[in-house]
Amino acid sequence: MFIIDVYTRLIVGFAVSDSLRTEANLKALKMALAEMNYPPWGLIHHSDRGSQYSSNSYTKLLKDNQVHISMGLVAWENPYAERINGTIKNEYLKRWSISDFKDLKKKVRRAVSNYNNKRLHRGFGMKFTPKGFYEKLVDLKAQERPTVIVYTEGKKNFKGASSPFEVCPREEPLAHVCPMDILNKC
Repeated sequence: MFIIDVYTRLIVGFAVSDSLRTEANLKALKMALAEMNYPPWGLIHHSDRGSQYSSNSYTKLLKDNQVHISMGLVAWENPYAERINGTIKNEYLKRWSISDFKDLKKKVRRAVSNYNNKRLHRGFGMKFTPKGFYEKLVDLKAQERPTVIVYTEGKKNFKGASSPFEVCPREEPLAHVCPMDILNKC
């Protein structure tokens, strides 16, 4: 489970689990909230509609930290998560010998460190790692920072996300709404 800052592409929270229960997601979210160098209010947490993300404990932690909740209906609405999962799996874990679950946890930590600190990112013209991009931009005024495309509910290609109020995520996740029901109402 990975939580990334879409703007910098930094993995800010992660956890390894042998189940799909909410505990690993909570651990990764708590890590992300602790790692961030900016106030959580105004942030948008975008995920798929997995039961981990719509659980009472997970959504409560987001709400308690004034993080807006956004959930996609289909995989293409969460391309950053899909990409980071593929990158960690294919560029790191598949290439390493992993002996057991404990070793997997160790290798995931190493993969995250390599990804954040050593891997040049195509999104930055192969000039920066996510950490390097963050360090370059941290002192720039908001008007001088480049914009990014953000995928969230209702906005397939929203450019230049500077405020969650521009994106307008729903206040409550609709994790239990069947996509077919939504299609039938259109």
